[in-house]
Amino acid sequence: IRGLWFRDDAERRKVEAALEKTLEELRSAPTEPQTEPVTVLTPAQPKAGRGLMQGPPEMAPPPPAAAAVSDNNTATEPLLAKPPGPLADSNQQDPFCNMVETLQQQDPEIDHIVVYSKFVVHYLLQQDGPNPGWRKANVEGPVYVVRRRSAPKFQLLVKNQFNANDLVDNLHPDWELDCQTNYVFYKVDDPQKRIRGLWFHDDAERRRIEAALRQTLEELHSAPGEPQAPPMAANPAQKASAAPPDSAPPGMPPIDNNVSSESVTITMASLRAALHALADDDQFLRTVMQKIKHSAPQ
Repeated sequence: IRGLWFRDDAERRKVEAALEKTLEELRSAPTEPQTEPVTVLTPAQPKAGRGLMQGPPEMAPPPPAAAAVSDNNTATEPLLAKPPGPLADSNQQDPFCNMVETLQQQDPEIDHIVVYSKFVVHYLLQQDGPNPGWRKANVEGPVYVVRRRSAPKFQLLVKNQFNANDLVDNLHPDWELDCQTNYVFYKVDDPQKRIRGLWFHDDAERRRIEAALRQTLEELHSAPGEPQAPPMAANPAQKASAAPPDSAPPGMPPIDNNVSSESVTITMASLRAALHALADDDQFLRTVMQKIKHSAPQ
């Protein structure tokens, strides 16, 4: 069941009237075919491959249903972004302009789309447990490789059409990339994360995405000193250990190193010594006793 929302109800009534008229015209010719026969394209089951996919054939991810690709089973071609700078044709608009602005709403640091494809299905490799194999990650939608202004320099994004749980992986020189027909497999630099798999409806599209990924990883390899992850916040404990030797202990007021020579530093030891000296002073004791006598009630 479909629903269409209109900002202006007058527009809604106009479209409704046109739909009613068109449906009435179709009802008047019921024997006329309304659709053309289509050939359903079923993705081929990938064979056991090399590298990340080394193993028995049943370890390969199951292909998604062909109907999930699009309503008309049309293959989509990826769009490769041009390098930043003026376009060759000044009258031609950058096709990625609106996409970049949309992605920047979630991540303002995104500067450029390296490559884009309209639809992929995300899989994760389950390697432990009684039934190891590939599992759908419930993430399907367009895939982007983007360049950012700050670390991490490049990211792979799959904008999930089901919910806000997108796939976001930071490209790193330590990535392992392995590909088969209709599939891109990659292992990220974090050993705690599972191996990823991306299914493409058209293998030509997969090859172009693979080429862009390999080129980007090669660029990262050529600049190994550049940070691939955002800098971590300094540990408070490390900050404390880095304090200068003359810093005050925790809970004590800071030490002022600019105190003049006429200032007197009071410590617990000096206060105790001063009180003991007063207790041994007969004149001080007589003065205290005199004060007590005068203040006592008559």
